[in-house]
Amino acid sequence: MPGPVDRADVPRLLDAAAAGRPVPAPRRDPATPALAELGEILRYFGQFHSPDRPLPKCGNASPGSLYATQLYVEADGNAVAGLAPGHHYYHPVHHRLVLMSGADRTAGPSGGLQLTLTFLMGK
Repeated sequence: MPGPVDRADVPRLLDAAAAGRPVPAPRRDPATPALAELGEILRYFGQFHSPDRPLPKCGNASPGSLYATQLYVEADGNAVAGLAPGHHYYHPVHHRLVLMSGADRTAGPSGGLQLTLTFLMGK
């Protein structure tokens, strides 16, 4: 069922979910995400601001939701259109990838795209 969902689709989708039937989704090649799609995923690892809170919060579990996940992206030249090959650091405050070093090899053991998460833990 590609495209937007309207009011008439809701009962059918709820029935399918209740019956455990899969709901079709738009198809695309998951092996080649666009830079915008990668950005949507990475956004959940950045800071969120709220007028109700004095400090920005992070989406990951940490004391007070204050400590961001450190995220590194390793990509070869074909992994994500518009992303330079190499090792990148995801900057959670500015929501951007910072190229740390270019790469002469492909990412990971089989090339493509590899994400590495590190969590800072305190005592």
